[in-house]
Amino acid sequence: MKNKLVINIIIAYFVVLCVVLVIQLNDSDSEIVTQVHTVEADSSKVDKMANSVVIKIGNSSVLINESLFSIDEKDDTIVPKIIDGTAFVPAKLFSSAFKGNISWDADSRELVIRYNNKAVVLRENENKMRVVDNIDEEEKEIEKSFRIIDGCSYVPLKIVSEAFDKNVFFDKGVIIISNLDITFDKDDESSLIDDIIQKFKVRNVFVFENNNCFAYSDEKVIRIDENNEKIVPLIENGRVYIPVKSISSVFGGESVWNGDIKELTLSYNNREAIFTGLSDKVSIVKGDKKTDILLKDSFKIINEYSYVALDAFAEIFEKNIFIDGNFIIVSGRDNVFQKETDGEIIEKLEKNITKVSE
Repeated sequence: MKNKLVINIIIAYFVVLCVVLVIQLNDSDSEIVTQVHTVEADSSKVDKMANSVVIKIGNSSVLINESLFSIDEKDDTIVPKIIDGTAFVPAKLFSSAFKGNISWDADSRELVIRYNNKAVVLRENENKMRVVDNIDEEEKEIEKSFRIIDGCSYVPLKIVSEAFDKNVFFDKGVIIISNLDITFDKDDESSLIDDIIQKFKVRNVFVFENNNCFAYSDEKVIRIDENNEKIVPLIENGRVYIPVKSISSVFGGESVWNGDIKELTLSYNNREAIFTGLSDKVSIVKGDKKTDILLKDSFKIINEYSYVALDAFAEIFEKNIFIDGNFIIVSGRDNVFQKETDGEIIEKLEKNITKVSE
């Protein structure tokens, strides 16, 4: 009898242990599920911009994962444009930003963009687009065909992006190209768009100061001439002149001086400008086209150094100029600075030079 009682007590104790263990396991599983769900929700907010391609109308830069680089490293005049109400982008965006492949057939006038195991085929002046996916091919009617502007191929962004399974979000001139499962809302993304605009605003911007041997661009302070602190921007007769040396040291172009015929050749932004000290004629060469224009006193020898009038440089190489006292800000044609709206940015840009020169 005693043995039977002991066995019953042991069985009851074992049942209670099992019940407690099951409850603990259930609680543990629910904690794990809750933790995983929380991590996924947080990471989705962080990753919303990950691998999205961001561009801006009139700006030569691309923003991916907080890093800015150029659509075309050799020419910052190649920018997204609005043409007849439609956003067009340089076709090379799909190679520089998406790592796709671009080919052009001059005989058939066909442009082919290959990306993500697909090919989009566009023909100049033809409102049709072929989308080739492995062995399948589909032809679509499109409102506007691709076009060639100044020797560069431009494609309608939305229709081509959608063919490659991408979403396009547009607000305040900013365009975000993302995967189909990522969407953006104008109200929710208002502060994000404003932050992006600020980043684009100071990209490819060059800052000079009258009589200062330093210049500033893209978070770098640059000495105009490493060997001579006397080579500085000057104002002569109310006109700003920049040292020819700055074309290579600051802008990343090239300059060649032919002393025998007093001829200066500047190469920058995929074009050449040929100045001569004997006349006001300036020859501009881009591709196979050559244009002659008159720009009075655009090239001068000042204090035995070669100088170019900044307004002439801006006209030839498609730049915008903002002058604030002794400070000169040179930016892209569509990147206009105004004291009223950009005062804080302007002050920060100018401080980068004054800190070094003090």
